[in-house]
Amino acid sequence: MHKKFIKVHQTTFRARYKLELLKNEFIDEDILKDYFLELDFVKSVRINKKAYSIIFELKQTDFSRLEKILEKLNLDTLLKYCEKKETTLALEKTDELNRSWNNTYKFLSCLVKNEKLSEINSSIARIL
Repeated sequence: MHKKFIKVHQTTFRARYKLELLKNEFIDEDILKDYFLELDFVKSVRINKKAYSIIFELKQTDFSRLEKILEKLNLDTLLKYCEKKETTLALEKTDELNRSWNNTYKFLSCLVKNEKLSEINSSIARIL
């Protein structure tokens, strides 16, 4: 028995644990689920917060690896995961905006090369 979790049941590829961390009212189940789904050996995760239980279905029978992660899991780990996720999402949005502006710039450059100034003015008016 571990102080952070208790294994309640296990079959070949699935196990259910009572997870102490789920007693924390500030734990977001979706974040916890996403955290585990990013592990390459985890196939699915279900959480029952009221019962403090989490069910894993694994792609391979590597429960010792999962239990090492459960043992180290804490609120700080999840906060760092969230920060990393938010940074990744922010970078993706920045890339998307950059692509959009680059496409606009290319479009306007083509118009300038073709000396279609009236089209440039109307295009700028539509953007603004």
